[in-house]
Amino acid sequence: MIIQNNLLAMNANRQFNISDTKRKKTTEKLSSGYKINRAADDAASLTISEKMRRQVRGLHQSADNIQDGISYVQVADGALEEIDEMLQRMNELTIKASNDTNSYEDRESIDDEIQKLKEEIARVFDTTSFNDRLIWEPDPERMVQVGTKPEPTVRYRSSGITIDPTDVNKGGIPYNGITLTAVDDGITASWKGYDGNAYSTTKVPWDDFEKNGYSFKIQDYLPDSSKDEAGNPFFTYTVAMTPNSYAKKEDIINAINSTSISSSASASYTARFENPDHSLKSTPNVSVSITSSSYAASYVSAAEGTHTFDSEDDPFIEPQPSNNLISFPSATTVAEARRSNETWKFGFNMEGIGHVTATCNNISYVATGADIADDDENHWWQWSGGYINKDGKQVYEPHYSKRLISRDVGNTLSGVMSALTGNKGTATPGLLTPGNGGAADGGGSLTFSFTATADSAYKSGSVPDNTSVFSFSMSVNVSASDSEQDVFDRIRATLNENTRLDISTDSGSSERASVYTPYTRHQIDVPVYSGLYKSIEIQAGHERDHVIDIDYKVLNLDILGLKNTNTLTKEDSKAAIDEIRNAMSIVNSERSGFGAYQNRLEHAYNANKNTEENTQSAESLIRDADIASEMVDLSKSSIISQTAQSMLANANQLPQQVLSLLQ
Repeated sequence: MIIQNNLLAMNANRQFNISDTKRKKTTEKLSSGYKINRAADDAASLTISEKMRRQVRGLHQSADNIQDGISYVQVADGALEEIDEMLQRMNELTIKASNDTNSYEDRESIDDEIQKLKEEIARVFDTTSFNDRLIWEPDPERMVQVGTKPEPTVRYRSSGITIDPTDVNKGGIPYNGITLTAVDDGITASWKGYDGNAYSTTKVPWDDFEKNGYSFKIQDYLPDSSKDEAGNPFFTYTVAMTPNSYAKKEDIINAINSTSISSSASASYTARFENPDHSLKSTPNVSVSITSSSYAASYVSAAEGTHTFDSEDDPFIEPQPSNNLISFPSATTVAEARRSNETWKFGFNMEGIGHVTATCNNISYVATGADIADDDENHWWQWSGGYINKDGKQVYEPHYSKRLISRDVGNTLSGVMSALTGNKGTATPGLLTPGNGGAADGGGSLTFSFTATADSAYKSGSVPDNTSVFSFSMSVNVSASDSEQDVFDRIRATLNENTRLDISTDSGSSERASVYTPYTRHQIDVPVYSGLYKSIEIQAGHERDHVIDIDYKVLNLDILGLKNTNTLTKEDSKAAIDEIRNAMSIVNSERSGFGAYQNRLEHAYNANKNTEENTQSAESLIRDADIASEMVDLSKSSIISQTAQSMLANANQLPQQVLSLLQ
């Protein structure tokens, strides 16, 4: 028996500590829910678990990133949707402006809305952002200059005037164009008037020119010598231009000094048949209209002479001789008319030009009541066609659309008679009923076209050897009940040795001087960029290369081709239709791209969430505690601990037995 070393107690205490440690670990696992609470619990499994945890948390955050990416493309698509709506409206406006029923003022009003819509489209591109990041802001790192190309330094905005000449202003209206002179501090406009004198504006300060959108009104800078007694300017005209975005001030000055604005005089004519006393002659079913005019030389003559613009008397164009049908067919019967190859000529005297001869150069007719059978394709007008599959072969099949019959029949009296009596099937249908020798029932009209030329060449504006003066046409109605004799008599009664046709402006208000928009020849080199694209990188996974790049075009008015779109003229309006169609194609292509990106991002989001869930499940098997198993271990550890405590107490009682030996 020993008392120095109680080996039984030491053994019981050691076993108790082992059991108590196991109990504490089991309690820790049950308290935390994890079977690995420190590296010592399972070093290898801890490493695997922590890698999985990194993946799970990375996938969770990248799913949020993808949601932000979806929101980004939704903002971009929403902006493009509104831009598409504006382009649809612009398309309506350009089609409306292309219609020839519009006046210049109408097109100017339409263009006002076009320009406002362009400004709003530009604003949307410039300001649309997501999380303070501008969506269409160019990325300098993606813009690579690949060269340069020449472009106009300035583009002149369409502007025109129509002036009513008076006795006061007739000499000061520009004769051969307006010259612009630009220097560093301002611009002046100068011109030569029809009276041969030089005129000029005062200098337009450059700052005012810039602040007014690179434009100025000539009438605001005219001296008193270019105004009438009431202070009204001789004419009004706005010089307006749009500089290239790359143009410097010196470039703009050079461009202005390289251009001039052209001008010319013209007139709106009327025509009528007169009696010898100049009174209006009655010509039933016959009318005359002027189709074009050019008379700058006459205006020069009037401006330098004594012609009074404020008077209704018009000495510009007068019949010469008094009865001015100077050549006409001599046929007196229908039979002779059918064989006649003679035509008609008028003679006029025009101030500033001299003698003018108007010759009938074409006769045509329209059969307004022509009755053509549905299968009579020879007299239909083919308007389109296409290939169809017939018996396994591609066959071209034309499509025909019924039209009023319109034909040219030369320029002689025999052509007129042919228009009346043409035979269906062997010749073009005529205007008269079958009973009267024709082939069409319904009548129509004959049109005699005349071209007036000067006997001697004259100078018109900048054209030194001009002979063309004006043209006019005469229309003769033909009814279904007419006979050849009726129409022949009607023409002979109108066009004979006593015919007096007066071409005149009727009043001074019909005379005009026009100014035309210039075109600049000065150009500058502008940079050409490649790769005008922007890239947004979405971190869509837990590794650095798990990214989705959203690539799209940097859009603006230039890229859409709308920078210079306007509807101020019919030609501009028609061009604008194509420009807007192309712009809509670009916008909708980009919308399609954004939609595709959104679909891809949504799939990526779903894939991330699925992977996150499965990885979390795998990590749970490694890290999470099995509560049932741990409860068994805890119960066992508790029992062993209690047993160890009991054995330790018994072992500690053994040294007490030594005392019995000492008694």
